[in-house]
Amino acid sequence: MKTTTSATSQYLPGTSDHVLWYAKSSGTLKYRQLFTMKTSGAGSDLYTLVRTASGEERRASADERANPSSLPTGARLFRPDNITSQRPPGSFPVTFGGKTYVPGKGYWKTSPEGMARLAVAGRLRPTQGNSIQYVRFLDDFPAMAISNVWTDTGTGSFTEDKLYVVQTNTKVIERCMLMATDPGDLVVDPTCGSGTTAFVAEHWGRRWITIDTSRVALALARQRLMGSKYPFYLLADSSDGRTKEEELAGIPLPAASLTNDIRHGFVYERVVHIMLKSIANNPEIQTRHEPR
Repeated sequence: MKTTTSATSQYLPGTSDHVLWYAKSSGTLKYRQLFTMKTSGAGSDLYTLVRTASGEERRASADERANPSSLPTGARLFRPDNITSQRPPGSFPVTFGGKTYVPGKGYWKTSPEGMARLAVAGRLRPTQGNSIQYVRFLDDFPAMAISNVWTDTGTGSFTEDKLYVVQTNTKVIERCMLMATDPGDLVVDPTCGSGTTAFVAEHWGRRWITIDTSRVALALARQRLMGSKYPFYLLADSSDGRTKEEELAGIPLPAASLTNDIRHGFVYERVVHIMLKSIANNPEIQTRHEPR
């Protein structure tokens, strides 16, 4: 977890902290993969090329990379990606753009039918050498998985006012809580401080217990919790939530009794996730060798 540089360090300044995450046994361990949206320099730095609506390719400008919405109508940021792997099968010639290619020492990642569909979908491009690449667009998956290295937590203390001398960055607590708990779970903080843990738990629909021996800390936490505004979420186990879920999914949900139980979670935002496999295995993409 990235932090600011220590000004009092005698030797090599420390710029990171470590978060301990553990359970009594692996069977009781709970983990929820978190994602963040790709932004300039965070997950999108490899997308340096633009394909226009007419199919032309060029280098993206700095403004276009920082703000993809500034691209011309129909243009998309993309990056070339490897289309071979070390695992068989997939060793067959591929004809594309009037040339024939082979996977070299490896294997293609898909079948002949899959390669044909990738070509029809405009997902293949030749390189300057004797090979082809897969075209991966930025909007194929506008999010990216959060790993164990957090480089976006060092600025939190500068964007929020501290109420308590040892107040923890809200973003850090939020990430830990979303990673290891579900809505309705109980979160315990034996050292309350300014109440950041309780505030984040209330914000994300977790039950909480917080403790402190200092009357100052308890007074600050009480004031913070009672004076804050919290977002409104649709419960998945509610009539309005099911209506929204059907709208997002595009299909009716099976009948079920509703209890407005928060432990069933919320209705969450969706993002598209287009992969090489989903294109190569899509029967709706017709090739000249397939019957219509």
